[in-house]
Amino acid sequence: MPDFPIDPELRIRASPPIVLRRTTEAVDFIRKVALSAPDRAWQDVLRSFEAARDEWSAMEAVYGPDRSRKKKERSLRAMN
Repeated sequence: MPDFPIDPELRIRASPPIVLRRTTEAVDFIRKVALSAPDRAWQDVLRSFEAARDEWSAMEAVYGPDRSRKKKERSLRAMN
């Protein structure tokens, strides 16, 4: 799986706090959570990250399809 930056970074409320800045960090975190709490939702999130092959699909894995589309639209407007 290619590695992409997560911007803005994801902050996980834990003790100590966890900050995910790269998609590979997120995959490692999700794998650990999925092993400790086997839930289909975590497996689905993990599959989304593992399937990410470009920046767009990585954004969808991080933010979900609706939020990533809005973020892409904003960045395209900013470029014009």
